[in-house]
Amino acid sequence: MDSIATCSPKVNRHYTFRLFLKQRKTIKVAPSASRRRIEARLISSKRTAQMTSLKTTIRAATLMSAVFLTSLPSNAQDAEAYSANDLKVQLAVATASKAWKDAFNAGDAAGAAAMYEDDAIMVVKPFGTFSGRDEILAFWADIIGKGFDDVVYANTITTVLDGESARVAADWTMNKARGIITNELWVVQPDGRALLSEDHFEITQ
Repeated sequence: MDSIATCSPKVNRHYTFRLFLKQRKTIKVAPSASRRRIEARLISSKRTAQMTSLKTTIRAATLMSAVFLTSLPSNAQDAEAYSANDLKVQLAVATASKAWKDAFNAGDAAGAAAMYEDDAIMVVKPFGTFSGRDEILAFWADIIGKGFDDVVYANTITTVLDGESARVAADWTMNKARGIITNELWVVQPDGRALLSEDHFEITQ
């Protein structure tokens, strides 16, 4: 009893401080149950968000693949027919385009106008719109009468749209002018010939 009574306050304070530090370390090492539950929820939410994002990406990729595949021929026979139709349209358009240029360069306005459908539309910048074969014939007769000829196409791009039509874009030059063709819409007729349904071009010089 005497030894306890004579223990100095300084020693007691030192012991109490060491005990306090030990308790703090114990608290840091062992998180509370509530904190563990919160961390578990955060981890679970993050994993759920990641899985949702992954599922969304997979669904989008699957949809794009389905759209792409449905646009392709279903078998080898269809693919062969698809290629044959493309070739038929391209050949008809190339033949008709050459016939138009040959007629124009020969000074044959009627022959050039004959390469258009009866109700074709021709849009010529900056001169305006010409509807029907008669108006188109009058335009080309006027141009040929003024001495324009020797038309040549360059950088020609032919895009097949389906089994009976294609679009043509190109640069063009004549002896007295030049310009661009923005859209020649050629349509294959029942007799196999291609005729112009629309003709959009510009004179740039």
